[in-house]
Amino acid sequence: MNAKKKDEQVTEYTNDGFLIEIYTDDRIREFLAENELTPEQKKRLEEKLKESKKLNSSSHGERF
Repeated sequence: MNAKKKDEQVTEYTNDGFLIEIYTDDRIREFLAENELTPEQKKRLEEKLKESKKLNSSSHGERF
């Protein structure tokens, strides 16, 4: 296997030539934090979901 260190990331290649990137726990936490909604985004999403729920509950007929 070929390994190469870059910042907090290790890049390795499998025997078949597939690339594998290995990250530290700190870097994984950074990725997860980047996926979190900001308070503003969360508020907008909640408003849209409430609006959608009202539209769906007021529609006539059943959806399959």
